[in-house]
Amino acid sequence: MEPLAATQKRLILVCCNQKNPDDSTLCGNVGAIDIWAELKSYTKEKGLQQEIRVVKSGCLDYCGKGPIVCIQPEQQWYQGIKKEDIEKIKREWIDR
Repeated sequence: MEPLAATQKRLILVCCNQKNPDDSTLCGNVGAIDIWAELKSYTKEKGLQQEIRVVKSGCLDYCGKGPIVCIQPEQQWYQGIKKEDIEKIKREWIDR
């Protein structure tokens, strides 16, 4: 095993858990997929894919509080993200 250097300065994890499509406590069932798609598209549009990686994650263990977004390496967590919150994430974590 060898260490691997990160190529991005920031990683944005969006919980997209959809293990049970009928469970409304799961992030993937309450809009997380749309949040992930918008953040990923915006990062690509800005040409920042090499600096900022936006990824779907599995369960981040905050079921019922989602959608959940975690910004690394800053360890900034957000819960209950709504469509109108996406602009703030773009401004604070992608545009800066």
